[in-house]
Amino acid sequence: MKVGQLTSRKTELIFMVIICLVLGMLFYQVNAVLQSQFTDVEQRLAQGTMINLNDSVVGDKMKTLLRKEKYFRDEVDINFIGNEIEKAKKIHGSAMDNIGELNKSAYAVNAIETYKSGGSVLKKRVQSSQQLLGFANEDSTVFDTEISRPLSTRPFVNVGTGNGTIEGIITTREGNAVPSVLVRIKLVVPSDSNYNASDGDNDIPVIEFKNGIRKTFFADSAGKPVLQSITAYARTDVSGHFSFTGLAENRGYSVLPLQPGFQFGPSKGTALLSKNLSLKFYQAVHNVKLFSTKDFASLKKDKAFIVRTPAEVNKWLLIIAVAFLASFIFLHILLSWRFPQADQFLLPVIMMLTGISLLTLLSIQDPLRDRFLGRNTFYYFLAGFAGIVIMLFINLKKFT
Repeated sequence: MKVGQLTSRKTELIFMVIICLVLGMLFYQVNAVLQSQFTDVEQRLAQGTMINLNDSVVGDKMKTLLRKEKYFRDEVDINFIGNEIEKAKKIHGSAMDNIGELNKSAYAVNAIETYKSGGSVLKKRVQSSQQLLGFANEDSTVFDTEISRPLSTRPFVNVGTGNGTIEGIITTREGNAVPSVLVRIKLVVPSDSNYNASDGDNDIPVIEFKNGIRKTFFADSAGKPVLQSITAYARTDVSGHFSFTGLAENRGYSVLPLQPGFQFGPSKGTALLSKNLSLKFYQAVHNVKLFSTKDFASLKKDKAFIVRTPAEVNKWLLIIAVAFLASFIFLHILLSWRFPQADQFLLPVIMMLTGISLLTLLSIQDPLRDRFLGRNTFYYFLAGFAGIVIMLFINLKKFT
C-alpha cells in the first residue's frame, strides 16, 4: 500500500472506541464528584465567607473575610493583612497557582514593618520570630528600643573580665559592609556550674546595665554578690566591624547580630575561648508570614480560599476531554494515511495510559485550591502530540 492512500485500521479503531467509552464513563464520574464540591462556592463568594485569591480586589475581600468569620479581632491586624496582600499582588502580578503560595516567601512581609504597623497578634508573632532568631526575653526592651530609639553603643567594647578578644564583620551576600548593626555577646555558663539562687538567702537577681554591658549578680549565702552572667552589646562601624575585648579566657561565648527587620543566621562563638576569635555574618531581610501556621490551617480547613472559580475549572475539563479525544482520532487518521501497516495496538495502549494519567491527576487534587496538575500535564500532552505528528513526517531511514 502506498503512502498517501487512506487505509482502514479496523482493529485499532475498535479498541479506541472501547477505550473512549471507558474513559468517558470515568471522566463523567470524576466530573460528577468535582461538581458536588462546587455546590456552595458561588454562594460563599457572594457572602464573603470565601474569597478568590486571584480576584482583582482581593485585599478588601480578605478584610471582609477575616472580620466576618472572626479569624482576627484586631482591626489593625485585619487592615494590615489585607493591604499587604493587595500590595504583593501588584508587585508579583502573576496569578497564584495554589493557596499555599499565600503563606510562602513571595507574600511574606518585613518584620520591622509588621511590628510597626501590625496589631496585637502580628506584634506577638514578630516577637516570637525574633526569639527564634536569637532575641532572648531579656532583649525585648532592646528590641523595642532598636525600633524607636536605637541603643547607643560603640563598635569596640571592653567587657573588662580578661584578655580575650572576639571580633567580626557583617556584610551582605554581595560583600557590602553593613554598619550600625547591634551585636550581642553572651557568656555561656554550663548548667551544672550555674549558681543556684534558691540556695541563697536572697534569690532576687541584681542587674547592672551600663555602656552596653549587662551583668547579672546573685547574692550567695554570705550576702556577697556573685556574677552569674554577662551580656554585652556593640554596634558595627562603617566598615561592618565589631570587637569585644577584655573577655575572660577559657570561657564559652555566643555572638549574634540583632537588627529588627533582618536576620544573620545562627549564633556563632566558642565553647572555650583560648585565643582571639574572628567571625563573619551575612545580613538578610527578616520576613514573617502573613498568617501563623495555626491560622492558615484553620483557613484551609474552612475552605476559605480558592485560586480559580468553578467556571474556570469546568472550562478546562471540557477543553482537556475534547482535545484528548480529538488528538487520538487525528493520530488514528494520520497513521491510516502515512503508516497503514503500523502496529494497531500501540496507539490504543498509549491512549489508555494517557487517559488514566489525566483522570488520576484530575481526581486526586482540589482544582479550586491546589495546583491544577491536570491542566499542566495537558500542556505536556499537547507537546508530546505535536512531537509525534512531526516524527510521522520525518523519514528516519535517511539517518540510518
